[in-house]
Amino acid sequence: MILKAVMDGGRHSIIVMYADGVIRFMNRAAERLYGYPAEHFVGKHLSQFRKEIYDPAEVKAEMDRLSVEVGTAVPMGDVMKVYVERHQIYETERHATRADGTKIQIQVSVTAVKDEAGQIVGFLSFSQDISERKKLERMKNEFISTVSHELRTPLTSIRGALGLMVGGAAGALPKVAADLATLAYRNSERLVRIINDILDMDKVDSGKFAFDVRPFNVEDLVRQSMDENRAYGEKYGVTYVLKALPPGIRAQADPDRFLQVLANLLSNAAKFSPRESEVWITVEDGGSAVRFSVRDFGRGIPEAFRAHVFEKFAQSDNTDSGHNEGTGLGLSITQKMVEAMGGAIGFETEEGKGTTFHFSLPQAFEESEAIRLAAETTEPGGPRLLVCEDDVDVATLLKLLLEKAGFPTDVAHTLAEARDKLNGQSYAALTLDLMLPDGDGLAFLTELRADPKWKTLPVVVISAKAEQGRREKAGDGVELVDWVSKPLDESTLMRSLEWATRHIQSPNPRILHVEDNADLRDILAKFFQGQVEWVGAGTLKEARDLIKREPFDLLVLDVGLPDGSGLSLLEELSGSTGRPLPVLILSASEEIDESIRKRVAAVLLKSRVSEERVVQTVLDLVRAPVGRRGPAV
Repeated sequence: MILKAVMDGGRHSIIVMYADGVIRFMNRAAERLYGYPAEHFVGKHLSQFRKEIYDPAEVKAEMDRLSVEVGTAVPMGDVMKVYVERHQIYETERHATRADGTKIQIQVSVTAVKDEAGQIVGFLSFSQDISERKKLERMKNEFISTVSHELRTPLTSIRGALGLMVGGAAGALPKVAADLATLAYRNSERLVRIINDILDMDKVDSGKFAFDVRPFNVEDLVRQSMDENRAYGEKYGVTYVLKALPPGIRAQADPDRFLQVLANLLSNAAKFSPRESEVWITVEDGGSAVRFSVRDFGRGIPEAFRAHVFEKFAQSDNTDSGHNEGTGLGLSITQKMVEAMGGAIGFETEEGKGTTFHFSLPQAFEESEAIRLAAETTEPGGPRLLVCEDDVDVATLLKLLLEKAGFPTDVAHTLAEARDKLNGQSYAALTLDLMLPDGDGLAFLTELRADPKWKTLPVVVISAKAEQGRREKAGDGVELVDWVSKPLDESTLMRSLEWATRHIQSPNPRILHVEDNADLRDILAKFFQGQVEWVGAGTLKEARDLIKREPFDLLVLDVGLPDGSGLSLLEELSGSTGRPLPVLILSASEEIDESIRKRVAAVLLKSRVSEERVVQTVLDLVRAPVGRRGPAV
C-alpha cells in the first residue's frame, strides 16, 4: 500500500510490466497522461498499449533500429527486453494519442527490474509529456531562422554600403560625414559579430555545426585572416605580426571555420593588448599536427578567471582599454570548433606579461603536382576549335557553322587524328562525337581528363547518344561544357561554344546573382565594377528565364527566395542537358546539407564573411580554368 501511494503521488507516469510484457500497474500520473483508467490496460500485453497509444509506423521504425543496434533479428515484442538487458536503460521520444484523440509528444525511459540472481523479472517505464518543450524548441528554431535571414541579409547590405563610403567609392566626404560613416561602419561590424556569436552558440548547443573539412594551404588563410582583421587591430592600436611559418605547410580542417577561430583569437588578443603593441602569430610543424599560437602582451589572465576562460558568457574585466565588448561567447565557440575539427586548444598566461592561446589541427599532405598543372587551351591567334566527327557531311557542316561564327576550326575524323592534332596545336574547345570508327568517345574523354595538358579543355559532346553518355558520366567528376543531341540545333551549339570560349573572348566574366534583397545585389555589384558583368535576379522565375536565354560563368545563389528555395535551381540545372554552371551559395542560412556543399563550388554565409572575401571567392572561381571551378550543375 505504501509503495502504491508513493508511486501514485509522483508527477511522472509510471508503468510496471512483468518480464513477459504484461502490464501490472499504472499510477495516477499515467492515467492523467494517457487519459485512460489503469484498469483499461492492466493485465493486458504491452502490444495492446502500443496499438492504442502509439503510431504503428513510428514504433516499427524504432524497433527496426533497435534490432540493428542489438545486432540480431529480434521479434518486435522482445526488442526492448534485449536492448535493456544489454544497455541497462532504454530512452526515446514518441508521439502518442490520448483517449480523447489529442496528440502529444512524450519522453519514455525504460529500466529493468531484476531479482537477487540478476535475472530480469519486469520493467519500469517512466514517461512525461514534452509537447510544450518541443513547441518552445520549434519556436526557438523558427526565431533563430528568422534572425539568420531577416538580420544577416540587411546587415550585409548596411556593412557593405558603409564600407564603400568609408573606402571612398562615393567620393570624398566632408570630415564630419566621414567620421560618422566610420563610426557607423565600426559599429555595424560589432553588431555582426554579436549576432554571429549568438547564432553560433545555438548551433553549438544543438550539435548542428556543419564542417567541410579538407586540406588547405596554411599561409594563404593565415595571411587572409590577418588582412581581414587588421582594421579591428588598428581600432585598439595593435599590429598583427606573423613571427614564424613553415613554408608550404598544410592543415586539414574547415577553411571557413579555421578563419573564424583565428579571427576570434586575434580580436580577443587585440582587446587585451596595450596600445602601440604587437600581437604575434606563430605557426609550427608538429609532425602529425600544425600548431597555431596567438600571443598578446597585455596584463595576462587573472588567476581567479583562468578556470572560466572557455565558459559561455564569461568575460574578464581586464582590458587595457578599460572596457569590454562582445557577448563572451567567442572563446567557448572557438573551443567547440577546434575540437570538432579534430584539434585541441589551450592557453598559457602570466599576469603582467601577456597570454598565448594555442590550438592544433591535423596536418595534411601536399596535393600531387598533376592536380596543379594548368591546361593549355588557347593560342595567341584566338579561340581555335577542333571538331572530332567521323561523318564527313556532319563534320563539314560543323566547320562551316563554326567558321561563319568566327571560330577557326580543324576537323578530325578519327580519335587517332584528334590525338595528333591535339598534340600539335592548342585549342580553345573540342566538339566530340561518341561513336567513332577507332574507339569510344566517352573513353577518349576519360583519356583527355587523365592528361594534365588537356584536363581542363572545354568539350561539347555532339552525338545521337548525348543523353545516354551524360547519364553514364554522371558523378564521375568529368567536367564538360555541354551535351548536344543530334539532330543538331545550331542555336544550342552556338550558346555552348560561346560559354566555352567566353574566358578567352571577353575580359569580364558574367555573374548571375539570385538574391531577393535588391540592396545587397546593388552593393555587391558596386564591389565588382570593372571586373565582372554582374546581373541580378530577385526571384527563381527571373533566374530561370535568364539562364535559359543567356550564358553565365557563375551563379551566386541565395537559398531563401520569395517564390521557393534557391536549392531547387540546383536540381533543375543538374537535370537539364545544358552547360554546367558553377554555383556559389551566398546565404544567411547555415542549414546547407553536406550533400549540397559537395555539389557546389563554394558556400559563404552572409555576415560571416566580408564583402572583400565574397569578391575574392567569385574572382577565384571565374578566373580558374573551366575544369577547376569546383562542382558544376
